[in-house]
Amino acid sequence: TRTGRARFGLLREQSRTESLEARPDTVFRMRVTGSGFHSEWSWRLEPVAGGTRVLHAGLLEPADRWAAVLVRLGRATLEARVEAHLRALKDRAEAVERSPAP
Repeated sequence: TRTGRARFGLLREQSRTESLEARPDTVFRMRVTGSGFHSEWSWRLEPVAGGTRVLHAGLLEPADRWAAVLVRLGRATLEARVEAHLRALKDRAEAVERSPAP
């Protein structure tokens, strides 16, 4: 569990992050909560011919209308951030697959 500052769209507030599941080669799940929102995120890595498929699911529930408006106003920022995370995970998974076993 870690505390910090969460940014979803234009919503910025103190948050708590906890790991729900971490199997580095296959699955990551985490929960991020704050006074204005609750969210859960998961990433699953699946080897496919020629690379790795990264499946991502996210749930973000604003606590009230004001929080929902702030999240929606910055939606493009949130989407770009998720895409960057997915790209980084995929690149990292494929680098591990290419590296020789010790």
